[in-house]
Amino acid sequence: MAACDNLYGNRKEWNELHAFLFQTHPEWIEKYMKKQPDESDGEVRICYIADIQKWLIENCPLEWVQERLNENFDIQRMILGKAHHENGMD
Repeated sequence: MAACDNLYGNRKEWNELHAFLFQTHPEWIEKYMKKQPDESDGEVRICYIADIQKWLIENCPLEWVQERLNENFDIQRMILGKAHHENGMD
């Protein structure tokens, strides 16, 4: 699941993203990552991505991140398309 400014995932996915960011941009961990979820938490918000979304799309090798970012862009395109249509801009 992806909301426009957040990336959601479980504990395993949090660990994978944390490891990737630690290797590439450790300074981003404190700024963008939420605390590690408990195993029982299920899917929770794990990362604020608005500022680093483009970089993640171009550089993150994690398949689940790419899938969720693509979902995010589909949602954004749908919202923008609807707004343009409602305002007679299409």
